Amino acid sequence: MSDLSTTHVDLIIREVSRHQITFSHLFDDLIDHICCDVEDEMQNGLPFEKAYSRVKEKIGFRGLNKIQEETLYAVDTKYRKMKNTMKITGIAGTVLLGFAALSKIMHWPLAGILLVTGAFLLVAFFMPSSMMVLWKESRSKKSLFLFVSAFLAGTLFIVGVMFKVQHWPGSGLIISLAILSGALLFLPAMLMDKIRNEEDGRKKPLYYLGFLAVFLYLAFLWQKIMHWQYFGTLAYIFSILLFLVVIPLYVYQEWKNEKSVDEKFIFIVVALVAILLPSSLISLNLQQNYNDGFFTLADKSRETLEFQKKVNAALFTSYGDSVAYAEMVKVQEGTSRVIQKMEAIKSRLVDLSGGTKGASRTGASMNYGMLLNPFDPVSTQTLLSPGSETRSELDSLLTSYLNEMKNLTGSQVIDPGSGIMALLPDKPDGRDEGTLITSIHALNLAETAVLQVESNGFKCLARNHMKSE
Repeated sequence: MSDLSTTHVDLIIREVSRHQITFSHLFDDLIDHICCDVEDEMQNGLPFEKAYSRVKEKIGFRGLNKIQEETLYAVDTKYRKMKNTMKITGIAGTVLLGFAALSKIMHWPLAGILLVTGAFLLVAFFMPSSMMVLWKESRSKKSLFLFVSAFLAGTLFIVGVMFKVQHWPGSGLIISLAILSGALLFLPAMLMDKIRNEEDGRKKPLYYLGFLAVFLYLAFLWQKIMHWQYFGTLAYIFSILLFLVVIPLYVYQEWKNEKSVDEKFIFIVVALVAILLPSSLISLNLQQNYNDGFFTLADKSRETLEFQKKVNAALFTSYGDSVAYAEMVKVQEGTSRVIQKMEAIKSRLVDLSGGTKGASRTGASMNYGMLLNPFDPVSTQTLLSPGSETRSELDSLLTSYLNEMKNLTGSQVIDPGSGIMALLPDKPDGRDEGTLITSIHALNLAETAVLQVESNGFKCLARNHMKSE
């Protein structure tokens, strides 16, 4: 090794150390082997940089780590068993989840069983064995927190998705914990590991920018899952930053001097496509199904409301020659005041949330799919949360209306009573997670209940006068 200076040897030692070679004697053997290969290349007239680069090309992507893995696999029985367990359960769990997803989409039987079995294999066997394999290969206490946080976030995410797909309670909490552990534990640990092992100072700012972009992307993903409105625009911008700036810059920095495309580059491209494309399509599909469910309920409640209006109008007309007609007019006028108040609140809710994509507002022609922010919670908190000014006015108007109906008809049974109030948000500060579309749905139902009070009032007045005659 006479052609290698001490500086060159120190450089090789540092780079080998970065690969966390922990197996006894292998570290020294690898350094000796690399130094000999570099020396051979230098004897052919190459400078150290080109000679060392050629040797690294011969070793290939993850070459040193692969040598250690193969050595451990050959001499360590426990490691061999964990490695086999990791491979078998990882493949089996992934295949089962794939068939479960296909069965869910095609509405075939056994989808639930396949999903639970696949998730169980990944959580109970694959995740622990993979963490043990990583620890066996690295033996680095500095990386222990990284492994544990990855295990925690991955396990919670798999369990949370299983609960979400199976519609079991607690899915939102578990997914939230997965995202929080990933954002607050795993991402910082991975960032510190990358910064600690990176010698190229030009890449470090890119790591910080990538960390920030991924962190805000997770915040964006979290608020989409929970249907919140926080961080939306900011996280969306940084999501674009991640995929259009950070990743292309990282790829450029990593391979700008490479003369050929290696397997690591192909792996990153395939992984991005495999993760982003299906997840985007699934997210769009789930969001569309989620929206359609709320829009369908709101449409049905509006149709019921319009039908009840027609029934009441026909009933009122039929009593046109009744001696109780004058009192029925008072019932109709009181009902109209309440209905107009609720319609005005719906219009204000839509305006406060940002309006619609078209010209339509509330009423029979309202297209709920045109709402700009159908899941906006702020409008509900402002107008319908108990204690708010508008809600207090509505509650007072409803109470006065119901008392008026009782006085006019002399009946105690015409009032769904507390049923009308129960249809509206009943927790302060919007803690029941009321949104624009659910509030419109609730107001539609409340209007229908008021119209039922009106209908019962007409009938009670007609019966009362028939008895008096």
